[in-house]
Amino acid sequence: MNKRYTSIVKIPKAPVPFLAIDAARISTGDDAWYPLALQFSRQWALTHPEQKPATLWSLTTSSERFDGRHGIYLATSTKLPQDFLTRLGRYLRDELGQVLTVGKEAVIARDQDWQPSFHFEDDNVWTSNDLSNWAERDQPPLERSPVSEKRAAATWRVEVKALSEQQLNTRQFNEALNSGDVGDLEQYLSEHGAIIDLAQAFEEGNTPLHLAAEAGDVEACWQLLRYVAPDIRNHNGQTPLIQLCMSRRFKPQAGVFKLLASTINDIDKWSMTALMHAADGQMIRTRVGNLRMVKLLVENDADLQLLDAKGRTALGRATTLNLRAKSDANIEVIEWLRAKTYEQAVDRYFCANYDHHFDAKGALNISKR
Repeated sequence: MNKRYTSIVKIPKAPVPFLAIDAARISTGDDAWYPLALQFSRQWALTHPEQKPATLWSLTTSSERFDGRHGIYLATSTKLPQDFLTRLGRYLRDELGQVLTVGKEAVIARDQDWQPSFHFEDDNVWTSNDLSNWAERDQPPLERSPVSEKRAAATWRVEVKALSEQQLNTRQFNEALNSGDVGDLEQYLSEHGAIIDLAQAFEEGNTPLHLAAEAGDVEACWQLLRYVAPDIRNHNGQTPLIQLCMSRRFKPQAGVFKLLASTINDIDKWSMTALMHAADGQMIRTRVGNLRMVKLLVENDADLQLLDAKGRTALGRATTLNLRAKSDANIEVIEWLRAKTYEQAVDRYFCANYDHHFDAKGALNISKR
């Protein structure tokens, strides 16, 4: 892949479905697929004005699919829906005959022989020549056929709800966060660096780092930490780590805990730590703690002795905020915290009051200070 294209084209992060064209069996020439695919792509852009930036990739290769003969693979980035590839395959099969097969997993990012054939952007379709001269490309608007009065009358229109600036900012970040294409998040961060540390700029006061942490996205958190501090606060004074432990909307990853470990004992406006939120489940209304989260937090040096605004430790919250209808619902968290709290307290007491060392024979010697 030509490096000049890397900031323009869209490369899928994961393997994607593909079309395999047995070019040697095309009676009209092995490159007959190209003008047909271009024609189809232009028609797609014409009828899909909402199409987001996307790329159709091609690979010239020989493989067992073609009995060792010359062939073409076609695959798309993730912003082109599966329906695009399905319809393109039908169209090419109608025009070229039974020379196509379908594959499940093409890895584009790791194979430098893939080339961007067409790129969808600015409400148009661009060829590799346009990509080579991106700044100088022509951008005439596509001419769409006017909607007939009959069709317009039959169209059911839904009034679009106006979104606030904060909602739009959050939606835009989430699109970049959840994009299946390489570079979309990095592009978002470079273009919105002025607001990503402002809680008031996002819905419910949760900054991009809060949203990435909540999603358990290690790579996104790592990228965001180049722009913001790990102890950045939302509207409730909560750190991204607290946000993750409070919501539990996604399965947490240990990598996120390690990236945000410096805030492990930070408190929110209710004097609650991440461990307290993980232990009691109050904010998600189950009143059942998440033992996996609790263990990860303690492994990363969460303090079991810290107190909330009412003088309760994480264990105290796990116990007193239990479900009334089922008193043992949080028993796993409670029992684990009891054992760990005892262990941590004994260790602190020992270190504060005794000295110890190992002698030459490996025996442990203890003496009171």
